Amino acid sequence: MMGEQADVAHRAQDLREAFDNGFARVPEPVGHDIGKFLAIRVGGDPYAVALTEITGIFADRKVVWLPGETVGLLGVAGLRGDIVAVYSLAVFLGYSAGEDAPRWLMRTGGDLIAAFAFDGFDGYVQLPGAQVSSLRDNAQNGHVRATAMLAGGPRPVISIASIVKRISARIDTAGAIQRGTDA
Repeated sequence: MMGEQADVAHRAQDLREAFDNGFARVPEPVGHDIGKFLAIRVGGDPYAVALTEITGIFADRKVVWLPGETVGLLGVAGLRGDIVAVYSLAVFLGYSAGEDAPRWLMRTGGDLIAAFAFDGFDGYVQLPGAQVSSLRDNAQNGHVRATAMLAGGPRPVISIASIVKRISARIDTAGAIQRGTDA
């Protein structure tokens, strides 16, 4: 009987120490390889966008058309107090521009603040890094560089940074032409 009580006391002491030590240790980061994505639709097809590439998502914003021939430019919209150029995500992915006003917009940050219009918003998802794989060949005009494995099946991951880079290059070229310098 005495040995059983000592075993129980020893076990209780071990559990108490393990419990206390659990609070004394710095917690390990949880989900450091977790990717956060928006599941969207463009041209009726499923895609994903890394949350790190956008600063906001908006529904039912008025886009005011601007004259001009800039490929993919739909107009401008007021987002968070800024007048932002709105581009068709569909056009940059090789689809034809839709005739309907876009319901959804996502805003970028960084050097070029812009918004991209898309057809549908399916939700927010978190995925372990193992469920996102890089593509060897860039698809969709070079703007899809990975695939995310979601519950509903694989989704190409759109590189918003790639699209912004292409737009910035066009702006730089247009500015050089207007100044009369070589692009």
